[in-house]
Parts: sequence; structure tokens; C-alpha cells
Amino acid sequence: MKILIVDDTPANLEVLTTYCRRQGYSVVTAGDGAEVIEISLRESPDLILMAVGIPVMSGYEVASRIKDMLRDRWVPIILIIPQGEDQGLVIDDTCEADDYITKPINLKILRKKLRVMERVIEMQRILVESIKDLQGYYNKVEEEGRLAKQVMERIMRLEEGNKESVEYWIEPSNRFSGDLIAVARTPSNNIHIMLADVTGHGLCAALIVLSISRIFYS
Repeated sequence: MKILIVDDTPANLEVLTTYCRRQGYSVVTAGDGAEVIEISLRESPDLILMAVGIPVMSGYEVASRIKDMLRDRWVPIILIIPQGEDQGLVIDDTCEADDYITKPINLKILRKKLRVMERVIEMQRILVESIKDLQGYYNKVEEEGRLAKQVMERIMRLEEGNKESVEYWIEPSNRFSGDLIAVARTPSNNIHIMLADVTGHGLCAALIVLSISRIFYS
């Protein structure tokens, strides 16, 4: 997990950076609000640990800007607030931060918060991958549907010359089905009609229908 640590006090920044690296995290740092915006876009951190009293923009303002910029993915923000600061500002609905920790920082509490966020980030990653897999499956089904529809339309075009002789209505419950009504007039002017219901659904059933219709019309 990559953590962006933000503090305008070099000593605090050094302590947090050393500690997080010892915990096995990758670390990038920033000293003011403008740097946070720039580094967030460039480095794509997984989590931001940020003091509220930084120059240029406060941690509250930066949190709001970050959340607005990174709408496509969730980046948790933990604010570091001074002892005695109004904690209601952090838990207020208008604050975009996800959690907070007070100064002086208790490193054991920080470690637990980081571990919790790490698990949530991992679950988010798994969820995103699952959504991508589902989207891929959906796209495959949609493509299959388009192919099957073309097949069925091809079959229906073979029957256009017989519409004046026989009227019928067939409609699949979804985009297509393995149902077929075929009509053809022989050279001796006899009408032949075939009703077919292929087992299965989708492209497989439609292809079988196509084979059956070719035999019928030949």
C-alpha cells in the first residue's frame, strides 16, 4: 500500500515516514496543500495521512478537493488533528475525510487504523476486479445476442416472399430464442410450414435453427 504523508513540520514528517516504511508501506510525502493535489495526481496513493494545519490549503479543504478529483476510485483520508481541536469538524457530514487521529500520535492506534484501511482497500480492489469480470461477461453476452439476432434476421428474410400466404406472430421472451416458424411454397404451389423449438438458448440454439431452416428451404 502506498501512503501519502502530509505535514509541514519536518520532524513529524520524518517520524511518520520512518514508522510507515518499517510497517512495510511505500511512502511519498508533501508539505502543503498544493503539493498534496499535485502528488496525488502523479503518484496515485492508496491512502493519505494528512495534518489539518498545513499551509496553502487546510487539510479539510484538501480532503474535499481530493475526493472531488478522484471520483473514479476511493482513496481513504486520515486527518491528523491537534489535541483539543473540535473533533466535530472531522465527523461532520461536510468533511470529506474518512477517519482522524489526534496529536501526539499514538503509533499503536495509527497502526490499527492503517491495517483496517488496508483491508478495506483490498476488498475494494477485489470488488473492482469482480465488476470488470462481470462487465466482460455482460459484453460477451451482448455480443452473442447481436450475432444471434443477425442469424434470426437472416432466417426471417428467407420467408419474406411467403408473407402474403401465411400470417404468424413469434416473439422471444428476450432478444432471441430457439423457436422457428418456417414457410415455403413448392414449385407445385403447395405451402409447407415447419414449427421448430430448439432446446437451449442464445447463439447455440440460433445456429441450430439456422441449420434446420437451410434443410427445410432446400
